[in-house]
Amino acid sequence: QQTTRFEGFLSPSADLKFSDIPNGLGALDAVPLAGWAQMAVLIGAHELFVKQREGKVPGDFGTGYFGVSMDDQSSKQLRALSVEVSNGRLAMLGILGMF
Repeated sequence: QQTTRFEGFLSPSADLKFSDIPNGLGALDAVPLAGWAQMAVLIGAHELFVKQREGKVPGDFGTGYFGVSMDDQSSKQLRALSVEVSNGRLAMLGILGMF
């Protein structure tokens, strides 16, 4: 359920506002091809330039969590990682509702 939308324009040159974009799969046709290309380039750049640190666990990019390093493998950290994985799995199931 959507509760808010961004104000302003998604594409000023096409006079396309965020409020004009439908929810779900309808957005695939509504967003201009240049917008999808920009998203693909941004994601690709992130994949190329943000690298895994050698000798660290997968997903540890050295940035910490709100500035707090979590390298101690404490029960709190392990529980937080377990919750994150569970939420990711639930999100993958939830996306099936769009089809």
